[in-house]
Amino acid sequence: MGYGRANVGAFKNITATGNVSPNPCAVLGILCATTTAGTVTLYDSATTGTGTPITGTITPAAGSYTPINAETSAGLYVVVGGTINATVIYAPY
Repeated sequence: MGYGRANVGAFKNITATGNVSPNPCAVLGILCATTTAGTVTLYDSATTGTGTPITGTITPAAGSYTPINAETSAGLYVVVGGTINATVIYAPY
């Protein structure tokens, strides 16, 4: 994350694979509400691409927050496995 940026941002609830941000952003973290063997993998992509991984597969517990603190150069695409209801916190540029 760039210097001088606050650790606050926008949010998007996810329950399925999809695009979170089509533009470069700072990824702050993932707040998991509920899960049944749910997994999340984050990619630096403005579209539905999985070319540049930001993380490996994350298996969050229900009620947990996983800090990420990374910047994307293209956008943010999330691949979901299993069943999960989570919120991705990110700061658009």
